[in-house]
Amino acid sequence: TFFLSTDNLEYAITNSDIIFEAIPTKYLRSIVQESNKYTSNQPWIVLSKGIENNSLLFASEIVKDIIKFLNVICSLILMII
Repeated sequence: TFFLSTDNLEYAITNSDIIFEAIPTKYLRSIVQESNKYTSNQPWIVLSKGIENNSLLFASEIVKDIIKFLNVICSLILMII
């Protein structure tokens, strides 16, 4: 197991067993839509916080909205409190 930082989205998604995302919420939807082209069954760890202005969705809800088969592993636990 190793961690790799890259600016190549296709490479990052297709060569990962688990996806960790920490994207500002205002950019999250567009990046996840692009990522959806390369995603298979990897679990996503959602580290973003905040609510999308237009939809009023939390970050984990945005990811689930785009990647339908996805089982989002984690959304900030603080959201539950």
